[in-house]
Amino acid sequence: MKAIVVRIDKFGRIVIPKTVRNQLSLWAGDVLKISTRGNALTLTPMAGSGHFIRKGKALVFSTEFGVKLTNEMVNKLMGHQ
Repeated sequence: MKAIVVRIDKFGRIVIPKTVRNQLSLWAGDVLKISTRGNALTLTPMAGSGHFIRKGKALVFSTEFGVKLTNEMVNKLMGHQ
């Protein structure tokens, strides 16, 4: 993905573009970790977040890269804890 330029507003907020949010399956309320290295800033979605997203007519559960869907996660989502 090419670099995208965003502006910080007067409250210190930035808007993550919709294309990036969709690509990473980020939703309102998700928690991101902020790290800095030199003058670079990195936002990383925290483990445990996942959502159902619509792909065509199917509803698909999407997790972060490398996270496998477990029975425990399904039970939690279904409210069967």
